[in-house]
Amino acid sequence: MNLDLATTITLASAAAFLLAWLSAVAGFGGGVLLLPVFTALFGLRAAVPVLTLAQLSSNGSRVWLNRHDLRWPIIGRFALGAVPLALAGGLLFAAAPLARSNAS
Repeated sequence: MNLDLATTITLASAAAFLLAWLSAVAGFGGGVLLLPVFTALFGLRAAVPVLTLAQLSSNGSRVWLNRHDLRWPIIGRFALGAVPLALAGGLLFAAAPLARSNAS
């Protein structure tokens, strides 16, 4: 898509809001549905980091709003696998080639 910056940000914000609403009603799926929208608007290479920031903001606000109900032992056990594997996935994504060359 070839849109100006204001239109792109408006479309991305509207899609994020609508899919957050749908995700709240359904209980899941906002990030999965938002990735194709962001890919169309920003391209694949930029869509993943933009979606990551959107998801961090979304999840961070939920953590803050529910901070009194957090169970730290469960969070610690989950983080033992989630944090190192998320870092490994980020490094793999950053090192991935942009495109495949068809040299003959």
